[in-house]
Amino acid sequence: MLARSPLAFCVAALLLSATPPALAQSNPPNPRIALVIGESTYGDKALATPVNDAALIAQTLQAAGFDVVGARDLDEKSIRTAMRDFLNKAAAIGPDMQAFVYLAGRGVQYEGDNFFVPVDAQIARDSDVPIEAVRLADFAHALASEPGRARILVLDAARQTPYPGQGQPLAGGLALVDPDPGELIAFNAAPGSIAGDEAGPYGVYAKTLAGAMREGGLPVEDALAQTRVQVNQLTGGAQLPWSASKLTEPYYVFERAADAPPPPAVAALADAAAKPIRAFPADQAYAAALQRDTLAGYQEFVAAYPNSPEARRVRAILAARREALFWRRAVAQDTPPAYWTYLRRYPRGPHVADAERRLAVLSAAAQPPGDFAPEDYADLPPPQQDEYVYADQPVYVFNGPDYGPPPPPPPPDFYPVEDDDWRSLPPPAPPVAVGVLPALAVAIPLIIGARAYHDAGRREGRAPRGAPTPAQAQNAPPPPPPLPGGVKPLAPVSPPTLTPTGKPAPGATPLQTPLAAPTPGPENALPKGPPSPGATIGSKPTPGVAPLKTPLASPTAGPEHALPKGPPSPGATIESKPTPGVAPLKTPLASPTPGPEHALPKGPPGAAGSTPKATPELKLAPKPTPTIESNPKPAPELKLAPKPAPTMESRPAPKPELKLAPKPAPTIESRPAPKPELKVEPKPAPIIEPKPAPKPELKVEPKPAPTIESRPAPKPELKLEPKPAPPPAQARPAPGKPEKPACGKPGEPACPK
Repeated sequence: MLARSPLAFCVAALLLSATPPALAQSNPPNPRIALVIGESTYGDKALATPVNDAALIAQTLQAAGFDVVGARDLDEKSIRTAMRDFLNKAAAIGPDMQAFVYLAGRGVQYEGDNFFVPVDAQIARDSDVPIEAVRLADFAHALASEPGRARILVLDAARQTPYPGQGQPLAGGLALVDPDPGELIAFNAAPGSIAGDEAGPYGVYAKTLAGAMREGGLPVEDALAQTRVQVNQLTGGAQLPWSASKLTEPYYVFERAADAPPPPAVAALADAAAKPIRAFPADQAYAAALQRDTLAGYQEFVAAYPNSPEARRVRAILAARREALFWRRAVAQDTPPAYWTYLRRYPRGPHVADAERRLAVLSAAAQPPGDFAPEDYADLPPPQQDEYVYADQPVYVFNGPDYGPPPPPPPPDFYPVEDDDWRSLPPPAPPVAVGVLPALAVAIPLIIGARAYHDAGRREGRAPRGAPTPAQAQNAPPPPPPLPGGVKPLAPVSPPTLTPTGKPAPGATPLQTPLAAPTPGPENALPKGPPSPGATIGSKPTPGVAPLKTPLASPTAGPEHALPKGPPSPGATIESKPTPGVAPLKTPLASPTPGPEHALPKGPPGAAGSTPKATPELKLAPKPTPTIESNPKPAPELKLAPKPAPTMESRPAPKPELKLAPKPAPTIESRPAPKPELKVEPKPAPIIEPKPAPKPELKVEPKPAPTIESRPAPKPELKLEPKPAPPPAQARPAPGKPEKPACGKPGEPACPK
């Protein structure tokens, strides 16, 4: 073995040297990564489209070769975990990293920053926003600090929000931000404006953006410009998407095959950007201004076509953009003069509350001094007087009766190429698990000539000549993207809804749905036989089911209300004795059918446990229909003795000397027993007589009990004879004549001499 070791070592070394480097090294990670999150089931209102939009964008990016992780309806902690995992993945890729982030749901702005609202956020005041929501600036700056080729952040979240209910108001929509170098940021609506609620299945912004990205060889900036023009036309001018890019090189979601002609939109958009606005006809100048989406472009349109049907809408867009720029300048400087400048330019603007909050943080006065002169910015002229009618509103709108007719359609080349498969795109199937995005029923139909980056194993961004169409466009759709690492979402709490069958809709909690009348079953059956110690009379609680508070139908007379058999004893009453704080039971009891479940215990009438004590929860209501709850609280006075209680009979005890005449028959009392538990005492309870006996252990003598009369009976045997009775009195002599004593006779003393 030792002699052959050098030879074996040489052979192994030759084999390793002959192995190709590609097999010796592990495959590098996919440089294209994407994070897609859709938030729909908010506590106050469920949104119809964000989850479906997230699924559509995720499947489009999967077809383009992105390594996608996605989730829906995440709480605040899970969103932060997903973002942290995504940043770790981006840092591990290196300089070829390409990141795409799409967030759909609700977004709010607070003091110049944008926040993404999770489904579990509880925002009651304006100060709750940075606590309950996720600040996107922190995530965007961290992503931009990682080396890479492109970072794209799309926020489809400019929607109407119900908060805050207290504190100072929040500005509507999203705040204008500046992207970092190598980064692109896009909103579904212009800064300060919102998108309307949509019925679905997809939102107009997400579907248009996904359609524009399907074109191979179209830079992502041009795809967003196409989306902006088309969405504005489809919504009648009400919604105007926004984007700002600082990408250092052209970036394509889908590459164009080398032998395919460039898409027509590339030349049309380049021509619109090179010509002045006045060079276009009036109906096409509006689309050219939207395609540029700059303050200078809108000013040029108003100057060239002040009386056109679109002039008023462009003035509103211009007012919103100028106010957003003034506020962004104040936030960037973050000084009292900058905020005072905004307050002087827009004394009733949508960001007045934000400016006052920042001045309070800086320990400055809320209003500028009397001699304060607003700062002048060379690249940002002050607003025109006619712009204040739009700037004094809490949110900007671009559509309505005062804005004229809907905008005209743009030139054909401005539209992304659509086909019948895309127009009739079906909605995704229901999600298969909590937190997982749904999967589309069909594969994303790509436009002819589009090539994915992962074709032929190439990931550097260029498809080889003659590369085949991606398999995703021809075969079954890919599965839904996996959840981000470390994310374990919980089932969201949504407003309860009922399906036509009366059952709770998916996602609704059972505790919020009214229950129908219960059907008798094992879970609501009364216990049979002797109850166990501590058992309560009622139905068994069912986990996760609220107590049944629906009145039951009129119960059939049963053993629970059976009266004692036999003639009632003197003094016995059916009505229970009054207890302090408890109303007496005056409702006559029906004649129930005796049964074994609630039979009265047998034994001496005074035995403890023979008189069950009813708690206030089980007292008879004035209505003959009692309410039986499925989860009553255990009452200590209802606990039975450890030993099975004997049944009570109405006949007297076996002892003949015991008479029940002075003691009333046991009655069902509503007052609680003096002791928490009813235990069978070994001694019989004292007999209650009209006059309580001095001792509870009074025994009944075999002689008849003495009757109580108004005067005591004569006692002849009691005679007062302490001494023998004196002899009868003899006649005394008349007064004045001395009496001579009797003497000298037989039996008498001798007479004195």
